[in-house]
Amino acid sequence: MRRLITVVITVLVLALVVALLVEISNNDSTSTTKLAGTDCYARRYIVLQAQSVPSAQLIPCVADTLDGWTLATESYSNDGSSVSWGTSSSSTDSGAGAGWSVTLHASCTPPADATAEPSVKGATVHSHESNENSIAVHQEWYQFPGGCVVSRIAIPDRFDEQRIFDELGDSFDLVSRDAVDAYVRADSDGDFGLDPAAASAR
Repeated sequence: MRRLITVVITVLVLALVVALLVEISNNDSTSTTKLAGTDCYARRYIVLQAQSVPSAQLIPCVADTLDGWTLATESYSNDGSSVSWGTSSSSTDSGAGAGWSVTLHASCTPPADATAEPSVKGATVHSHESNENSIAVHQEWYQFPGGCVVSRIAIPDRFDEQRIFDELGDSFDLVSRDAVDAYVRADSDGDFGLDPAAASAR
């Protein structure tokens, strides 16, 4: 009987999570709630990233000030998440535009030749630059308790590389897990948070 009750509670909690994500999705582009300590507005992909790595104490986010970039792909699993953005080529350009992917996993290992950078919000940062077939590739690893974010920017040589690096750098941020959890709880009127198990235990 206890196992049946646990299963029923788990199903109900998961249903609530699905319902919340539907609500967030419906309001995804119109939310005016900024996540504490950042210029990032609450978005569905941020919540899903946080849920994909329950141990991660920091979650990547992108401010809405990013112009000319479109959310291209999203992938979420129990092993982590990957979100990418891209630019479209203008009528005078040939080939693909620039691309930016941000992944979140429980851990990662920067390459041995990566350069140590100043820490960001308590995260240890390393970077690496390379050129692959006339495409400048800039990668950064952000390591912190319970998680790691990898940012990969690929820029064809016909673009202004430095301008794009600066633009993305100004838009990228890390938000605390507590801030995302606080948003979920406020949006659900306190019914549940990021962790379904914790919600079912209340």
